[in-house]
Amino acid sequence: MKKALLSIFFILTLILGFSNQAKGAYVPKIYVQKLTVSGVSNGRLEGKFVIWNSENYYFPEIDYAIKLFKGTDFNTLQLIDTKVSDALSISPEETVLESFTYQYPKNIVAGDYTLRIQVVTAQGTELGWDDKAVSLQGQNNTLNILNEYSKVLADKSQYSPLEGANVSPGTDVAAYLKVKNPGDETTVVPQIKIFK
Repeated sequence: MKKALLSIFFILTLILGFSNQAKGAYVPKIYVQKLTVSGVSNGRLEGKFVIWNSENYYFPEIDYAIKLFKGTDFNTLQLIDTKVSDALSISPEETVLESFTYQYPKNIVAGDYTLRIQVVTAQGTELGWDDKAVSLQGQNNTLNILNEYSKVLADKSQYSPLEGANVSPGTDVAAYLKVKNPGDETTVVPQIKIFK
């Protein structure tokens, strides 16, 4: 009888112990589709895209981010700039046509870039996106962030700057960036986006 009780206790401990460790987060199925760029002039991109909410739920606070990456190979893209829209609402199973005008940084190096439109929740969770390759002209005066040396430190843990670390309110957070200046002396102002 003792062995049977010990076996049951052991099995229950295993089941309850592992069930507390496995946690998942619900990620809404909201996508960006049909991204088109209709014009590139005077340091500005114009275009349209569709946001599709494939869920049966209403989402009152959905943002979209316009991201510019250096390069066109998905595996080697380097983030150059991000602009986040004002919040919009989207009904269940609705598609919304959005127009955009994006002023890209004038000091970039001329070349091929990837424009990405990505849906972002109010909490900062990144959802579906669509990419479009674009050729852009710039003043060839920019600082390059060396991603392999950049990090965020919080709660004795280390994260990459684009990882989206979850940090409790009141926790000290430090961000470190290493940059390379391939041109003349320049002045920069860092911009940091913190989501709720």
